[in-house]
Amino acid sequence: MTRRLITGTVSALLVAAPFFLAGCGDIGTTAEAGSAGTSMAAVAPAGTYGNHALPGEPVIPMETLLEDYAHLAETTRANPDVTYYVRYLEGGEAHYGILEGETIRQLSSHYFDDPSPTGRTANLMDVRLLSPLDPDRVSKTLGVAVNTMRPQLADLPEEAHPRWFAKLPNTIVGTGEGIELPEEAGNLNYEAELVLVIGRPARHVSVEEAPNYIWGVTAGNDMSENSWYGEGAGREGPTRLISKGTESWGPMGPAIAVGLDYSDVRIIHRLNGEVTQDGTASQLVQTPAELVSYLSRYMTLLPGDIIWTGTVLFEEGARRAMQVGDEITVEVEGIGIVRNQIVPMGGTRWEDRW
Repeated sequence: MTRRLITGTVSALLVAAPFFLAGCGDIGTTAEAGSAGTSMAAVAPAGTYGNHALPGEPVIPMETLLEDYAHLAETTRANPDVTYYVRYLEGGEAHYGILEGETIRQLSSHYFDDPSPTGRTANLMDVRLLSPLDPDRVSKTLGVAVNTMRPQLADLPEEAHPRWFAKLPNTIVGTGEGIELPEEAGNLNYEAELVLVIGRPARHVSVEEAPNYIWGVTAGNDMSENSWYGEGAGREGPTRLISKGTESWGPMGPAIAVGLDYSDVRIIHRLNGEVTQDGTASQLVQTPAELVSYLSRYMTLLPGDIIWTGTVLFEEGARRAMQVGDEITVEVEGIGIVRNQIVPMGGTRWEDRW
């Protein structure tokens, strides 16, 4: 493959359109949460949006986001056999569409509601991209830990079980939005990943069948408070659920690529412009098909469900603990860039309520 890196709930009664659309915790180093002297205002949780409340203004300047949009447009031109689905804000309303270059062809409804083209178009540079999935239409967002090949996993047996966790739909935000940092979190880490989007109900599917249930892929940043993940502090600290499922800790986007060969796509993370992760999807211990097959043994996967496939390895010496004001990006080859900034969480700490 030529490597050109250009940079809720779905009702079980709704059967996905037959792929209507073209195809189908690691531990970082502790740093001080927040930075002294910052003048950034705390933000309240945004909540879900799409069918209900819409997000506030992006925390990333639109000039920067428009550069990312231009990259995305070029990505669609470079991959004419791939269909790119987006959710976008125009005229105060959220819409779904198919992106071709800088032209968005509006769809009549959600991807899995058998949409049809409305005949309306929008220019990518005149709208704001939202997370490609509406959190209200996602039933499950699940992830797997320690799923990248590394020396300590060299002797891992083929029948080894993946290490699963849940992130919850409320974590989903789009490119340009803020990622909330609680003041009590001293080790919030970024984790660049390839994210799978399920396209039809899956239960007891084989590894060979599993790719037929993966509708598309997107780029994601699995934000994780890794000193909480192991629950080593007992009742003195938050649990694994909070370490992964906190509001805004699942940024993804900017589009869902359908028909992309994602078996060896390059995945890069940047912190304030510097590369901190660089790997490929081929380095995953258990493949996307194996992950889908495994989960379908124990639960029914529904259209719009999300699977985080595991982060790629980190550059030596890279800072991982987030501070207020940090800008982080995930770029996945053939998909695009999701860019976010760390902002302080509002409200009162649990410990301070008593």
